[in-house]
Amino acid sequence: MTDTAVEVINLSKKFNIYKKPQHRIFEMFSKKKYHDEFWALKNINFKLNKGEALGIVGPNGAGKSTLLKILTGSLWPTAGTCKINGRVVSLLELGTGFHPELTGIQNIYNSTSLLGIEPTIIKKKLDSILDFAGIDEFIDKPLKTYSSGMYVRLAFSLFANLDPDVYIVDEALAVGDVFFQQKCYDKLQQMRDNGVSIIIVSHDSAPIVNYCDYAMIIDKGELRDIGNPAEIVSLYQANEYSKKTLNDNFNIVTDSEGVSFGDFSCEIIGAKIINDNNKEVFLPGDFATIQVNFLQHKPLDSLSVGIQLKNRLGNVVYGTNTNWNKINLEVGKPKDSYLCEFKTQLNIGPGEYTLSVAISESKKFVERVYHWRDNFLKFEVLESGDLNFGGQVFLPMEIKMTKN
Repeated sequence: MTDTAVEVINLSKKFNIYKKPQHRIFEMFSKKKYHDEFWALKNINFKLNKGEALGIVGPNGAGKSTLLKILTGSLWPTAGTCKINGRVVSLLELGTGFHPELTGIQNIYNSTSLLGIEPTIIKKKLDSILDFAGIDEFIDKPLKTYSSGMYVRLAFSLFANLDPDVYIVDEALAVGDVFFQQKCYDKLQQMRDNGVSIIIVSHDSAPIVNYCDYAMIIDKGELRDIGNPAEIVSLYQANEYSKKTLNDNFNIVTDSEGVSFGDFSCEIIGAKIINDNNKEVFLPGDFATIQVNFLQHKPLDSLSVGIQLKNRLGNVVYGTNTNWNKINLEVGKPKDSYLCEFKTQLNIGPGEYTLSVAISESKKFVERVYHWRDNFLKFEVLESGDLNFGGQVFLPMEIKMTKN
């Protein structure tokens, strides 16, 4: 028995674009070509094993949705093959397969009948579907009265309870509230543990980094890279940044220390984060010093040094730079070396964090980057019984109560 759930080999998809509807008919009776060819996908190759999760990132119009529609059988490829072992269930577009005039219950039976699932099977699963959706008071009302969040609740609850072998989610969870989103991701993890393969498409890096075994970038119909989710997300963000930068020369480098990019007028050669005892171990509330060492390679008009802390989900916890702090740094000459120190109190909760560091032009910190090292360092804040609080950030608090 094979462990492969999805195997895509040299997959390509072409669409013929006609400027006028009648050109389709003209072409049928003429040797003249009336259409332009648009290749939405070009030679895509990947394999997904049972129980694994794959994240897909890419800009709008990259071909992600086209790929998912081929995986679900909604479209046929122009070339190549797509092999899937087992049942595929997908949540691609909000309300797909639902009728606005039918009630929630009616849509459950109607949608599953289109998938060839017997009503008797759905009847046995109905309680678990409704319990997960949590929209009891609306389940007998027409879907046209539902909010977008309620649509997602019903759709995810239905499809996740159909015992799929491959489950595909395309951005739909971005609509639901944060509590239901977490409930959905917990369900996805449970499905993975039971051997279900998951494919997630999202512009949010958190589910890609936190839930996927590996990720891939699709851009202009081509698979640009595939690998570790955190590194792929960093590489994707660097690629997107390259499209907006004002740098004359822009390079992206991937090495053992992660992803870095810029025009390399300066080069970050080292960084560390230490406590007051010169140790790299922290508790919530500890004072810390972040040291950034870099070299100047070219003449510069100005420079600014910045840092960024991210949690284990890839979400930015805090970021700052010398320009925002109104600190004007003296610019030297090529071959000069620098040490920049940031001293702060780590008022953050226990967990794993990464430190990104960057050198850029002072007034155009975002648009003109000399060198950015994404997720350059990893460090951990340990739990402490002396400082108890909830959430990601500790806020010093003064509490007072009086009797009225």
